[in-house]
Amino acid sequence: MRFKVNYFLLLLGATLFMTTLRSWYAIYQTLNRQSDLDTSTFVQSMTSTLFCHLPFYNTCPGGSFFGVHGSPILIVLLPFYAIMPNFVSLFIVLNIVNYFPSIPLFLMARKSLKSEKLAFIYGLSYVLYPFIYSQPFEVLTLFAGLFIFAFYFYTEKKWIPFFILFALSLSTIEFSPIIGAFFTFYLLTERLIKKELVIKNDLKLMLKTYWLEIFVFLMSVSFFLLEMHMISFFSHGNHSAFSNLYGTNPFSISSLAKGLALDPLSKIMYLIILNAPFLFLAFIDPIFILELPWFLAVMVSVFYPYWYPLVYYGSYIAPFAVLGFLKGVERIRHIIKIRCLKILFSFLLSVNILMWILVNGIAIFHTSPVYPIPSQDLGVFKLADMIPQGSSVYTHSCCLSIVSSHSWDSWFNGNLSTTWMLFNSCNGPPTNISSYKLYAAEGDFMLYKLDYDGPTVVDNYYLNASYGQTYPAIPYSISHRFFIPKGNYTAEIFIKGNGVYPKIINYFSNASSRFYLNSSYALIQRFSINCQINLGELILFGKFSLGEYKIITKISTSLNPSSVIQSSTVIHPSYVINNSEVFRFDNLQLEPDKTYYLWICIEGSPKYVYLQGVHGTNGLYYKVNSNYANVNGSLKFTLVASNDFYSVAHPSNFVVVINNSSYHLQVNKCCTLILHLDLNSPTYVKICFNASEPYSTFRLSVFIHDNNYHELHSFVLQEPYTVLTIFSIPSIIIMLSSLKLKKLSLPRSRLTLITLITLLGIFYVTFSLEYFDLIIVSPIILAIEGLAIAINLAYVFFSEFTVEYIKQ
Repeated sequence: MRFKVNYFLLLLGATLFMTTLRSWYAIYQTLNRQSDLDTSTFVQSMTSTLFCHLPFYNTCPGGSFFGVHGSPILIVLLPFYAIMPNFVSLFIVLNIVNYFPSIPLFLMARKSLKSEKLAFIYGLSYVLYPFIYSQPFEVLTLFAGLFIFAFYFYTEKKWIPFFILFALSLSTIEFSPIIGAFFTFYLLTERLIKKELVIKNDLKLMLKTYWLEIFVFLMSVSFFLLEMHMISFFSHGNHSAFSNLYGTNPFSISSLAKGLALDPLSKIMYLIILNAPFLFLAFIDPIFILELPWFLAVMVSVFYPYWYPLVYYGSYIAPFAVLGFLKGVERIRHIIKIRCLKILFSFLLSVNILMWILVNGIAIFHTSPVYPIPSQDLGVFKLADMIPQGSSVYTHSCCLSIVSSHSWDSWFNGNLSTTWMLFNSCNGPPTNISSYKLYAAEGDFMLYKLDYDGPTVVDNYYLNASYGQTYPAIPYSISHRFFIPKGNYTAEIFIKGNGVYPKIINYFSNASSRFYLNSSYALIQRFSINCQINLGELILFGKFSLGEYKIITKISTSLNPSSVIQSSTVIHPSYVINNSEVFRFDNLQLEPDKTYYLWICIEGSPKYVYLQGVHGTNGLYYKVNSNYANVNGSLKFTLVASNDFYSVAHPSNFVVVINNSSYHLQVNKCCTLILHLDLNSPTYVKICFNASEPYSTFRLSVFIHDNNYHELHSFVLQEPYTVLTIFSIPSIIIMLSSLKLKKLSLPRSRLTLITLITLLGIFYVTFSLEYFDLIIVSPIILAIEGLAIAINLAYVFFSEFTVEYIKQ
């Protein structure tokens, strides 16, 4: 039997699947306690508004979010956040808004090209576009999807939904209205190309002719002024919106010049990379005008993340690159044959499949996959549930997104006096706990309460920690501290070492000096080796502090930058401090008795960075612009070969030190040490591991528990791939249903619009009465109202698009 493919349903199913996949990935990465301050900020802002009668308050950056950014769209998101008041709802909303524009893009292409298959390829290419940002949750990211929806209704001349969605896109953040104003220039340029731009003497006729351009411009200016006023009002005049262009003063010529001089090539490449998946066709259409506001801001910026393609700021470029492809095709269609057009669309899809695999696919399924949440880590969810809403909580950054869903007033830095402290054994208490007593323990997480004198509510502490060698060294030593509550415990320490280790070359191992590094200069270390190796890794030692920056290492054969033979870059994650960084090299062949130069430089804004080294030697240089200065010193670093390995000898000697008591072990591949710990008070237990031989792999497992512990279990948290399979079923069903001849049709009715408006009214009236303490409303009521709004809104949109699909 021959089936006729319904490409609309096929695209709808593919879009729903990608929305599910990306939401699932973002949610589980956060559940696995990935440090995510951006998402935490919005969780706190929404939670404080819904449940604590505070206008979008948070602890990072502090005060009302409106005191830093003008984002009135957060008010619009309240009903959807109320359904599930945590980061899960935020990620779902973000991915729905940013992936489902594939449907209007399909309808636009189908109408323009008269080909359902080409329209499907265009919509699917958008779904695979690697610069749809699905995490962290950042309100400005919503701009991309909302603008594409608005643009669709503009092309259909459906002005009410256009202005609603255009207003929502302008309300995302204070920069968006600037793009909105440029949309006016786009409209005028379109008129100019069509030779419809005519100046008329009659004012009334001018207003009638250019009413759309006037409305768009006035709306953009109005939202810009509104958001400026919001920031001024909520910050009490202490914060200027113009300072949000981080590191650049837009009113200072010297500041602008500094930004223009900083790495212009990378900034241009940023624009090229974002447009590449859609074949640069936006460059031949006036829609490219809409890419200019953010690109100009990038050009004068000194803040590296602004022009890093994988950071969400690309949302100000991406929608126009996507729309520009279709507009560009419309401009060249008359000069290319239909066969060439099909080849062009096939190439478009191939490029986006390849880029999705390289940018997203490898990360999701290889480099940063989702892991089941360990049993002991489930404790953070159980303990967070015990914290009353609105309480002040001190925790660690990796738990902030989870804890903030229960209490907006949560923080992880400084010396604060809070009612609660929630932390795990590996991190320990974030501050002094002399005034706190254990309230509950689950897994390796503990919840302490200020001035608490009652019994421990839940006492189910256990710790299971595993560590492995991260890079070879001679000898190898590792040390960890675990904060453990009062009690009697059994400690089981399992050691396993086997395999082979690569050849390594250490330089200046006994380093005691510091050499500071910032983005204004480079450090260059001269070195040589006495044997040939193929370089696989290079390890730098020092202190790599907080901040958004990247560290670049290069190896050259002279002090001339043109002699660089290979380089490696590490993107330093925010809010992380490392004592070493590992740089990967691609089997770079280094010859014996030949002089090489190791270049180290930084791009971005670290708090501070210093490298370990020694004074009293030669071979280190500073490079400032084109000038070189010799420094009395050398850097500590290690070269790791990728082609030269040695077998590990057995048995091997290990020393385990626990609280200053040493245990000497001879390990023949593996060994287990069992001890008893009697702790009269909560304290740190320090475990040190020393190996006399180098190892390419070893595993140190520490299991500490009492006799009454029971393991925690959660199907949802410990079976992520089963959960993904279950939630993917609807999208698979929709894709399979596309093989049927019958088309999907949802009847469009004004009653649904009236119902939606009524439900929105009910929610905001209910919320306002509760916010101002006029009535008490259960969160369940707000959740039900929010769910009703979400279902009704989904029906309105899909009925609109299915009716348009059938009409075409």
